[in-house]
Amino acid sequence: MTPSTPGTAMTDDQIRELVEQILSAGMLPPIVQAGHPALRQRAAAYNGQLPADQLARLIELMRQVMHEAPGVGLAAPQLGIPLQIAVLEDQYDVDPEAAALRNRIPLEFLAILNPRYTPQGSGTAAFYEGCLSLNGLQAVVARPENVLLEYETPDARRCSASFPAGRPGSCSTKPTTSTGSSTSTGPSCGP
Repeated sequence: MTPSTPGTAMTDDQIRELVEQILSAGMLPPIVQAGHPALRQRAAAYNGQLPADQLARLIELMRQVMHEAPGVGLAAPQLGIPLQIAVLEDQYDVDPEAAALRNRIPLEFLAILNPRYTPQGSGTAAFYEGCLSLNGLQAVVARPENVLLEYETPDARRCSASFPAGRPGSCSTKPTTSTGSSTSTGPSCGP
């Protein structure tokens, strides 16, 4: 997405109705594919458009869809919902040699709102990747070797975590304090 990519035209009420339709369908929704309008527009920042119980149900549904696919990440626009919400989790068994080569370790479940990634340094890492919205396709993708992820949690905490190897499936969280020094493992979250 570029800064000139248009934002969603959906109102908060329309987004709430769409989410409720998806949640009430009684089945896992399909993952939309490349070309879908929700993937061709800038998703709205999450600012409380959904009541807390509806947000929690959406996050759980997104997690189920991600696992069923199977994948290690899923964003709300991949379900046709134009909100900056994503779920991440990588608990898949991977050949130890491949995992070491990719600097890949398990990632505990994360639900993130309004994520922002900032490259840290100039190094890159390239690996084969797939995308659930490009069903059946894989390609070598070069990404920053290290990124800083800043996001909000569903309970409105602001968090940050550093991810080596630039992809959610290969992360190790190293939070930083306000002075930038490393602390214990796990995301660094504040009020």
